[in-house]
Amino acid sequence: MLIDNAGVMAIQRLELTASGLETQFATNHVGHFALAMGLHGALAAAEQRARIVSVSSRGHLASPVVFEDINFESREYEEAGNPITLKSSEQGAATSVLLATSPDLEGVGGRYFEDCNEAEVLEPGREQGAEAGVAAYALDRGNADRLWELSLNLTDRG
Repeated sequence: MLIDNAGVMAIQRLELTASGLETQFATNHVGHFALAMGLHGALAAAEQRARIVSVSSRGHLASPVVFEDINFESREYEEAGNPITLKSSEQGAATSVLLATSPDLEGVGGRYFEDCNEAEVLEPGREQGAEAGVAAYALDRGNADRLWELSLNLTDRG
């Protein structure tokens, strides 16, 4: 199993990574993508079905991916005002561990879970300031396909 759970937050857009990407996007998405792609062969060869769990945050509620401006070159870079809920290590890990190990979730993908339950999909316009739930644009298949292609291109270049 692979649990992508590293990330940065509340940073300023001061520098780009060595590969020319905005630091938060590079760390929180592209790095996870590259790791999963690099481990794909080993995960596919595992005797039991392998799982990849990618941890996200409420930060996704601030905006969908703006594909035309990944590096925030033509818009202001500011952190979302979503509330941060502090949890114990056990509470913080519970959902990831459940997703990685529960037989009830075998073959389930493309979903967003929080607090050990599938998250409510928020109606458009309800994302800002929400304390729970997942934005519909985060589950949109067209957005996912576009992000996949962008991620392939970004990891191929470095």
